[in-house]
Amino acid sequence: MATHRSPPYQHHLAPLRPSTLGADPSLEAPPLHLLIGGVSGSGKSQLAAALAQRLGIYRVISSDTVRQIMRALTSPQQMAALYASSFEACAVLASPGNAAPERVMAGFRVQATQVALGLQAVVERAACERAALIVEGVHLVPGLLPQPRRNVLSVPLLLVVRSADEHRRRFLARAQETFGQRAAARYLGCFEEIRALQAGLEAAARELRVPVLESDAPELLPRALGLIERAATSGGDTPTPPTPNDPPYRATTP
Repeated sequence: MATHRSPPYQHHLAPLRPSTLGADPSLEAPPLHLLIGGVSGSGKSQLAAALAQRLGIYRVISSDTVRQIMRALTSPQQMAALYASSFEACAVLASPGNAAPERVMAGFRVQATQVALGLQAVVERAACERAALIVEGVHLVPGLLPQPRRNVLSVPLLLVVRSADEHRRRFLARAQETFGQRAAARYLGCFEEIRALQAGLEAAARELRVPVLESDAPELLPRALGLIERAATSGGDTPTPPTPNDPPYRATTP
């Protein structure tokens, strides 16, 4: 008979594990709420899926899903920004002008502020049920992150693609993987706007000390796990953003 072995990460992420059956519920560790931000093509969905599998988290939702639900409850006349892509939301601004970086960010912030209402409801529900949760999406903006009123371990991070060439390549690869359903031409046609949006998000993250991880750097998953571990052991304080010289988290068996 095969011997059951616990996932190796559990020995390193002990603060994230629930208490043993029958223990005082008040002593249980707070549920993990992982908030992964980043622009289109940054690898948010892939990292969220990998972390969900590694950590055994079953609730994963994208901010675009929340935006789509909010569209069903509103109209373009009520919330016009919800009906545009994140990098095209500046088109709904009343003031004229081209898609300069400041204008791109201003239009996006209108949309992100609207989506934040739905995201707040999502995290509140999960917190009420003491459920671990991963939310990923461009709308997870430093300064607009959802904050549940109940005790959770909230770990925000921002993914960026440092190399513009790699960022372009990802859009081309994604178009092939989805058989053209996510056409590369649309994203590449707004590539400068997407890069401007990333720059604005990264500036906000660094100002508010939200950790920034480069998704085109090696060992992304180990570094993300290390970030979560540091947040857990620090009692939920915002972890110090990693540097290129930080050793990555490495899971080992006892």
